[in-house]
Amino acid sequence: MLIFNMKKTKDWLVQAPILATAGAGAPYINGGDVKNTGIELALTWNDHIGKFNYNVGVNGAYNKNEVGNIPTEDGIIHGSINMLYDNSEEFYRAQNGYAIGYFWGYKTDGLFQNEQEIADWKTAKTEYFKQLRTVSALTDAHRMLMPVCSSARATAPSSSALGAPSAVPP
Repeated sequence: MLIFNMKKTKDWLVQAPILATAGAGAPYINGGDVKNTGIELALTWNDHIGKFNYNVGVNGAYNKNEVGNIPTEDGIIHGSINMLYDNSEEFYRAQNGYAIGYFWGYKTDGLFQNEQEIADWKTAKTEYFKQLRTVSALTDAHRMLMPVCSSARATAPSSSALGAPSAVPP
């Protein structure tokens, strides 16, 4: 079985951006849409050997979505703060032209893979977090869309990119 899908959902209920001095929670308004596209494939084999019946199946899917028409000044629905720990910044968001709920964080040179890498970093033998060490203050310019990949170091920025504002997303 092969299924193609494409659906556009319009008029999300999103919280309107209001000033904190309004005195009450922000109202919900219709705004924003998301376009979902994808393909799904399922293959199944049914057979029997004597009285023994069996089936073997495999399936796979690829889905993609894109957000559009968010009615805020910056075209972004910002994620919550203080979700990971007290005073933590937003780490997910929805933005026009990007996938819904993508991760938003600071650039690093990778993830620690073992205890030795942590010990080396603490003694400054290696610099996995070069950007965090070379700037005096972190700003949104140091944040970027966090790609999803199977290798922690496959997306490490080059040293020339460190300290420079990210090109994706704006």
